[in-house]
Amino acid sequence: MAMDIFGYVIEISKRLEKADVYFGHGTDNSIDEAAYIICGSLNISYDCDLRSLDYHLSPRDIEFLEEKVERRIKENIPTAYLVGKSRFAGLEFLVDERALIPRSPIAELILNRFTMLLAKEPRRVLDLCTGNGCIGISIANTFSETFVDLLDNDENCLMLAKKNVAKHVLFDRTSLIHSNLFENVTEKYDLIVCNPPYVSPQEYNSLPKEYFCEPKSGLVCKEDGLIIPTKIVQQARNYLVERGVLVLEVGHSKINFEKRFPCIPFLWLDFENGGSGVLAITLEQLTEYCKELN
Repeated sequence: MAMDIFGYVIEISKRLEKADVYFGHGTDNSIDEAAYIICGSLNISYDCDLRSLDYHLSPRDIEFLEEKVERRIKENIPTAYLVGKSRFAGLEFLVDERALIPRSPIAELILNRFTMLLAKEPRRVLDLCTGNGCIGISIANTFSETFVDLLDNDENCLMLAKKNVAKHVLFDRTSLIHSNLFENVTEKYDLIVCNPPYVSPQEYNSLPKEYFCEPKSGLVCKEDGLIIPTKIVQQARNYLVERGVLVLEVGHSKINFEKRFPCIPFLWLDFENGGSGVLAITLEQLTEYCKELN
């Protein structure tokens, strides 16, 4: 017997509420999470109104969905990995366990075209620690004349990023770079954007179970979580053009980052849609304070 799709969303959401699951990899509540499982699994648009959708779930549909719901509840696997896709900055991306699930507040900056940070459309951009490529690809999609380098030290991430480049037909305005931070970088950029590992080992151990499904190397940085972000602010000035800007996410490590560099005038960005711990700093500032940074 067929089942009403919105009724099934409500049923799944109630089960999710009772379960030991964490919402934070694309949704923040049980109803959205249930809709994500169903729409993502059945290739239904996330933007449609499920209450008015003329779609009834067949017994085969329900059997297919139940397997994913059970894994979501019993194994705490994030829905993005179960359905193999996630949205970022209004675009859909392929995701799997090779890279982190997109969720950075940098998406809001991209949708706002980096207003107040860039005087003009960037000619060349570096997406450092690209993961599945969502940040760099979204930038290339937003700025039609911009070339974006997608860089990561993990070849598996770059393979996934390549699939997303193909999905969005951007081979002509992107390149993939395998490098440990700036080691193999030869260009200079109008904008460097980076969401690096910044979680300390201690903080990682206290995270919800869903985070343990993601590659640890994409989350955790040794000691206090600031080794990689520190290297980036120390080296970025060598790879920015005049009036170039570095945008760097350090998340909850913001307080410790400010303590490490108390004299540096980082601009900490505000977000209407939630999120924090993202800074911006110009080439001129990085040059002026290079001694304090080192």
